[in-house]
Amino acid sequence: MIHAKGHDSVFATFARAERNNRLGHAYLFIGLEGIGKRTVALNLARILLCENRSPSAFRECGHCPSCAMVEAQSHPDLILASRPEESLYFNIDTIHQVISQLGLKPSRGRRKIALIDHVDDFNREAANAFLKTLEEPPLGSLLILIGGPGTERQLQTIVSRCQIIHFSPLPAELIDEILRENEVTDAQKRARIISLAQGSIGQALELNDEDLWAFRSDLVSFLGQIPIDSVALCQRWLEFLEEAPKEAGAGLRRRRAVMTLRLMISLFQESLYLGLGTPTSLTEASEKEILTRYFEQVGPDRICEQIDRTLEAITQIQQLLMTESVFEAYCDSFVRSTGVR
Repeated sequence: MIHAKGHDSVFATFARAERNNRLGHAYLFIGLEGIGKRTVALNLARILLCENRSPSAFRECGHCPSCAMVEAQSHPDLILASRPEESLYFNIDTIHQVISQLGLKPSRGRRKIALIDHVDDFNREAANAFLKTLEEPPLGSLLILIGGPGTERQLQTIVSRCQIIHFSPLPAELIDEILRENEVTDAQKRARIISLAQGSIGQALELNDEDLWAFRSDLVSFLGQIPIDSVALCQRWLEFLEEAPKEAGAGLRRRRAVMTLRLMISLFQESLYLGLGTPTSLTEASEKEILTRYFEQVGPDRICEQIDRTLEAITQIQQLLMTESVFEAYCDSFVRSTGVR
């Protein structure tokens, strides 16, 4: 299992809590998507379920049967649950299964651990079903709930019963190092990825996608064709999202949708930099003329409004609104906001 780089403070928090016999029963992990929350949770499970761990070290042995089973995600005392990929909400049947499994005695030790991903997508029915377990968890159980960047999409009754663990964005130097390890050799490409990844290594690795950067070139072309055809722009956008592998499910398409909108924001920002005379190393020479002309035609105030509208569209996608409807409305409002018809 790969140790989650950049999150030593989280492990230190759990080590201190265990050392002081103050390990809680429920934790809520908060942070950007792809920042390593689930990887950290699995590493913690491996440590806490290890059968040969030294009492003086908060570190797994890596060799015992429990370590191997957590690695394979097949440990009988490790419960893994998440929202089904094709669903908009967390399935209440899954919650009932988690509650049922937690009620059983541990098979190999004194503890059962449940890792519950996508808790932002609990509907009220699922959240209410889980409240009693959070209030009165079975003896020896540890619940790790994995959420998104904040707590606003969760019931406060859930949040108030958990200890909150915040995951900070990873430093650019660490993301650059990991991209190098993944054979991203182009320095400018790494710089562009880092600027968009927001401190999330998961997002950085997903941005290392040639198809995504080819689509960015399409967006640049549209910005160079004022007045922009909103229908053609929306059609091309939806075509690109549909090109995502079907077996990857709706989750990948939603993540792709968010990443393309972030690419759009980066183009708006680069247009502002160029128009205001601020040097930027992220823009290729072939794009500078287009983005500078876009600034001259649209103006800084409207570009700032377009950035706000794009952020709103990202929020709508993250709230699981229908992608097609979001992009139809976004492309129409974006084209109208250029002021050029």
